[in-house]
Amino acid sequence: MKRSNSSQRGLGLGRKARNAARLLRNRLAMTSGEDAALSQIADVTRHVESFAAHTGKDPARSTVLEIGFGARPRRAFLLSGFFERVYAIDLDAPVLSLRDAARTWRKNGMERALKSAARHMLFDARDWPRFHETAKTALPNYAPDKVQFAVGSAGEQSIWNEIPPIDFAFSSDVFEHIEPGDLDRMLGLLRTNLAPDGLIVTLPMVFTGILGGHNPAWTRWTADRMPADQAWRHLIDPEFAPDTYLNRLSRAQFADAFQQAGFEILKDHALLGRLGERHLTAEKRTALPLQDDYELFSNRVEFHLA
Repeated sequence: MKRSNSSQRGLGLGRKARNAARLLRNRLAMTSGEDAALSQIADVTRHVESFAAHTGKDPARSTVLEIGFGARPRRAFLLSGFFERVYAIDLDAPVLSLRDAARTWRKNGMERALKSAARHMLFDARDWPRFHETAKTALPNYAPDKVQFAVGSAGEQSIWNEIPPIDFAFSSDVFEHIEPGDLDRMLGLLRTNLAPDGLIVTLPMVFTGILGGHNPAWTRWTADRMPADQAWRHLIDPEFAPDTYLNRLSRAQFADAFQQAGFEILKDHALLGRLGERHLTAEKRTALPLQDDYELFSNRVEFHLA
């Protein structure tokens, strides 16, 4: 697996700067503080309820793993309010203070460190206190200090040596950034380390959906008003290059990888519905390399695996 999959090598500084500006604009438009924390708590609660309903296990006596916690491990922290033991794996070290940026520089490179430091100064230094305060109020058992972080590849056996059998594994917007061979190895290790009757919930942003190119200008809120001729451009333009690594797996290929690893797919649901349907004219369908609505309206797909 790459040192970091958060940024793609080979793009010019101008292209990277435009992407960074779009990401900043998106971040400014997002909720923050208490509202953002409450939204994330509601989202995590939904997945915890799915775990309890499927397995019959009590989260307070169970072990959870988040794969891909990112520079801001908010979901991992929130999971501490539900589960007895919380583990989290990511290629990149978390950035919880400016001191962490130096470690990120050494492990994940200058670009990732600068992005993380800038994000911390602009947003996180102000938002973290409000986030923790809101979480403590909403979740009586909230204990972020019990989260055990592991920095490395989830496709390497060594990263699992200190992790006990997992009752619940969760991952959002991560699997699409893992190279196919590494993904297969990770799924095999996840299958081996999943406790009996355990559950996995993963939500990749699938490449074949209208948002699958990870263009920061295209979001669930902007897609319908974006230029129709640019819709699904990442499937048509041979020169398309995102500012992040994408494995370009289709929804069907993800499903096949899960089944090849020995998982049963309990749920395969496109959370954003038929996003972008107004752009899918007869002419656009003809130009696309695939016409299957299962793929074209994939985007963020919620898979439940057992």
